[in-house]
Amino acid sequence: MNITISERRNIEFYFLLIALGTLQAYRYNCIDLDTLESLIYRMKMLSIIDKNNLSSELEEIVLRGMGLEDVEAWVKGIFPSMLLVDTIDTIDIDCKTLLMDPKYYSCFTDFKLFESIADADLSLEIDYVSLVNFEFNMMIFLLGFTLLLREIDDELTQVLLSFKDNVLSKIKNLGYKYSESFKDAIELFDLIDFHENRFNPKRQQLLLKKISIKLRVYFVSATKEKIEADIDFYKSDGLLYYVEAK
Repeated sequence: MNITISERRNIEFYFLLIALGTLQAYRYNCIDLDTLESLIYRMKMLSIIDKNNLSSELEEIVLRGMGLEDVEAWVKGIFPSMLLVDTIDTIDIDCKTLLMDPKYYSCFTDFKLFESIADADLSLEIDYVSLVNFEFNMMIFLLGFTLLLREIDDELTQVLLSFKDNVLSKIKNLGYKYSESFKDAIELFDLIDFHENRFNPKRQQLLLKKISIKLRVYFVSATKEKIEADIDFYKSDGLLYYVEAK
């Protein structure tokens, strides 16, 4: 099973959301630090960014994320997690700041997880080796996107509707036999009544905050003891992002 994302800007957008969601999952204590770094902070990621002329800001975020284990080892037993938390918070803020850059505005409403690669200057194919792995990575992505939505004030309703049409509906329509916890997670966004809350951004923001908290329930059935992310990158006609959960 796989998904395809086309164009550099959309690929950068995806990786930034994965970084954001991964940081949030670590805060929830859903994944360990090794899994956090495996999902994006890898030397091969730097090679992919360099070879395909992706964002230098994304490269900087990856570089700083690669040092998280060193930070943890340095502060362990002295000031437990304090410096590590500060470092993660800084990366989190940088991800959100970059995502709010005007160059990504069109991604808010146009981003798709399932695209044709015809006529694309660059494409990213994400190949999942199991349904469990697909669910796990989609949950990381949903966490990231939910946090991004909470940063948006203008046209929030339109972005939410586009997110449901271009991402959530496509996931639902794939026809896979998802776990109950994953189905519950992707249906959380239906709690937002777009007719009732259309002109009430504060109400939408409150619901998004509740959703971002409830998403952690998924990880009860996919704990860090059961899933160890093992990610590799391959250069083919496009950019293949191969992900395996062991």
